[in-house]
Amino acid sequence: MATSNGAAARGREALDRAEGAVVRGARRAKVAGREAIDTIEDTVEDTTAMVRHRGEALVHDIEALVARRPIASVLVAAGAGYLLAKIWR
Repeated sequence: MATSNGAAARGREALDRAEGAVVRGARRAKVAGREAIDTIEDTVEDTTAMVRHRGEALVHDIEALVARRPIASVLVAAGAGYLLAKIWR
């Protein structure tokens, strides 16, 4: 009987250690998940800012080009409109 009590005690200790290991692993996974989400949020914010900046720069460049060459810009816009009308017909 003493051996079965000792075996049961060792079994409970092993289960307690396993439970502790699982809980620690889950906590680490939770922290790693939060860090990954924070990294993704930062990357999305940085990318959004970069795209917004490049879009504004592109608009500025197009405005400057139209101001420098208004007649050529109108002809290009008319040609593009004609092609789009032909495609969508």
